[in-house]
Amino acid sequence: MVQFLQSLLVLGLTAHLSWASPQGLPESEALVQQRALAPGDQYVFAFCPKKLQKCSECGGDTKKKGFCDNEKAQGSAFEYYRCKQFHNTGCGLICECISEETGKPGTGLPPIIPFPLPPAGFVVPPAGVPNPKTPCQEDYTKTSCKDCKALEGWCTVGDNAGCPCKEECPSDDKKPKCSDDGCKGDDKGACTIGHYKDCKCKAECPDPKKKALLCSDKGCAGKDGKCTTGTNDGCACHELANLIFTIGSKSQAEKSEKIMAELSKYLKDHEGEGDEPTEPKEIKCASTDYSKAVDVDISFMQKVADKFCDGDMSKKRSQDLTNKDVSSSAYDKYKFHLEFDPGKNCKTDCKATFKSMISKCEGYNSHSIQLEGNAKFDCDASYSYKITVPDKPKPKPDPGFEQHGLQERKCHTADQFGGHGDVRGSEISMAATGCAGISDDKAKLKEGSEPVKMQSTYGSTKLQFTMSWIENCKGSEQDARYPFGEPHNLGNTCWQLLLDDWQKCNNGGAGGSIDYSCVRYDFRPTFD
Repeated sequence: MVQFLQSLLVLGLTAHLSWASPQGLPESEALVQQRALAPGDQYVFAFCPKKLQKCSECGGDTKKKGFCDNEKAQGSAFEYYRCKQFHNTGCGLICECISEETGKPGTGLPPIIPFPLPPAGFVVPPAGVPNPKTPCQEDYTKTSCKDCKALEGWCTVGDNAGCPCKEECPSDDKKPKCSDDGCKGDDKGACTIGHYKDCKCKAECPDPKKKALLCSDKGCAGKDGKCTTGTNDGCACHELANLIFTIGSKSQAEKSEKIMAELSKYLKDHEGEGDEPTEPKEIKCASTDYSKAVDVDISFMQKVADKFCDGDMSKKRSQDLTNKDVSSSAYDKYKFHLEFDPGKNCKTDCKATFKSMISKCEGYNSHSIQLEGNAKFDCDASYSYKITVPDKPKPKPDPGFEQHGLQERKCHTADQFGGHGDVRGSEISMAATGCAGISDDKAKLKEGSEPVKMQSTYGSTKLQFTMSWIENCKGSEQDARYPFGEPHNLGNTCWQLLLDDWQKCNNGGAGGSIDYSCVRYDFRPTFD
């Protein structure tokens, strides 16, 4: 009888609580939920200014006249900087600007079409995905991944290269779970986001001890004791609570509610709260700094934890696991050390505890996690994990290069140093002669030598001459004063090369540089 009343109580309270659940979210809250932003991440709404700025104020317009070289970050801050790891450009917004050369803004498409914001359930475009040739269409489900050699849901070839696409709906045995973060199934049993949007998802039946399904619920539409729709399609449902609340009068329902409340109090007083696992009193992570998180997917870490929890949890234990233990090729050579102490007469839920711990120790988003975490209980039980990341391969030493004699001169761009004073030949000629008077200990350069800098100011104009050893250039010691050797007359010294950096560059006095073997001679109208 008590068991029957307990079941009745669970079903009745479930029905009552189901009526009180919220039916929707505010738009701003729904946006954050849809984007799956991690705590502390920022969502940046980038826009181009209505009043166009000069191109020099946004990095110049060397890629295409009238379009800023610098792009504006947009979308999730984490996703933007993650995209920048794989792609130098095309991760943000490219705005028009007023070109100093034409006096007009750019027209047509920007020089590089930016990637669209990753749809909910997608990662940022990985390395190997090119920038789009034209702006991507808004509805990515109209693009089939099978037609464009997709990489993690992003096309790599064809007209839609650089754009997200939809995977073919998987067979029944490979359907995603409706509860997966990359699916978020609706009441019709179909994914609402991700690679399989609009595809049928796999129903998951809840533990009947924790949640009772009501056949009368709209999201169940039960028939013959089983749900026929939604994320619980095929799961067992109950009719009893529905009969209690629909057949009885209002006074009978109120009386039943009082009886169930008294019954609930009686059961708690005489039988305790039941066998529900204890919640951890404290969860700590190695750091709260997102930059210290490592690139390990939360879903992968949960699989590792589940594998650990499938072991003997009746005694204290620890285990080292790798990707092979969860039949995955990801995170090769990573090591995952997990520990458990059962404490004293303590009932805990291993998988649920690790899920809470992993969630708290998540990095910027669901693709990163802190290196360590632990959970402690009042009954002295504890869980912990530690990730060991393999050492990055040491970069091979640069073998360097050789070059001999006079090389091609490279002129600075006219606006490379912004505005500068008037550069006159007589002043440059006079200032450059100082290079020939440098002492022997400074003028004789070799690999690792400090650069030789000479700075002068004429009126408001700054002049800087630099003679330096080129990085990774392999060669014997050179006397920077006399690149051509004998005779040591002025026209055969460093003076001539530095003067020509101004005279032979038609760029408004911005200067340039030229190499003689392994020594570079540079002039610029500014101080570093």
